[in-house]
Amino acid sequence: MTKASCVGGYVGMWVCPPPVKKKTRQEKIQIPCPPPPPPLPLSRARMPSASRLELVLSSHGDYSRSALREVPAGLPDGLTRLDLSHNELAELSPLGWLGELTELRLADNLLSSPALHRSGPLPPALRLLDLSSNRLVALPPAVLRLSSLLLLQLGGQRLRMLPRQLSQLAALVQLEAQNNELTEALVLDEPGLPQLRRLNLCGNRLRELRLSAGGAVPCLTDLDLGSNSIKVWPDALSKLPGLRRLSLENNGLTSLRSTSSLPNRRIWMPTSAIHQLSELSQLNLARNSLSALPLEIQQLKHLDSLDVSCLLPSWLRPCILRTASR
Repeated sequence: MTKASCVGGYVGMWVCPPPVKKKTRQEKIQIPCPPPPPPLPLSRARMPSASRLELVLSSHGDYSRSALREVPAGLPDGLTRLDLSHNELAELSPLGWLGELTELRLADNLLSSPALHRSGPLPPALRLLDLSSNRLVALPPAVLRLSSLLLLQLGGQRLRMLPRQLSQLAALVQLEAQNNELTEALVLDEPGLPQLRRLNLCGNRLRELRLSAGGAVPCLTDLDLGSNSIKVWPDALSKLPGLRRLSLENNGLTSLRSTSSLPNRRIWMPTSAIHQLSELSQLNLARNSLSALPLEIQQLKHLDSLDVSCLLPSWLRPCILRTASR
């Protein structure tokens, strides 16, 4: 900014200094935040398309607890799982046309052996079949044709025997046949059940365990024989060296040795005894008639769980458990 002035007849220009700005407290400097990055696109696996979601829903048929008296009509061809449990089915319509069905649950219905026979073939690709808590007195032939079956549940029926033809289920891994009226088990045709890992025969009327001469279940690791009438140690257990879990509770056992014997170096030895199950890790002997545990139980090096409740005095159980775990 300039102004004119006259001093002693001399005209000149002078520059006015800029006005002094009063000092104020320092203002805060705000740095603007960068804009958020654009959202990443969701993968197709995490957000399925509408057609894919419909496919998933259509492959799972859950009709449990629906008070059904017949199989629903119009089931999709691509069904892989079908749950008809806890209904009032007394008859079963043909299901063999469901070629992709792998799981069929029919537990807690009113199905009888003749009704299952009248229904015709079952889906051939079944890997799980649950028939527990029905009215079966014999296993229908249609079940024995399921060569891909891995799990068969037959608990809570009125079965009196398991057929020798059960060996046709060569892929079977788990068999649940508890709470029936079985009086003998488990004699099978060759080659037996070579893949079976778990066998549940609890709550039947067994007096002994019978196995085929060659060992019907060579890969068995879990055996439940609880709540039967087995008074004598079963000789057949000597054919199961890979057994890891064994339950013999509530049977009335009086000894863990077989009553039959063989000569061995001028000494008669029992043909079967507890020490032969060298891989055993869990043993349930609760509610039996044993007066003592044999010293051979100390040879079970892998044993880490031993149930002797209602069997020995309470003050003696910790001692037995420590001895058995060594």
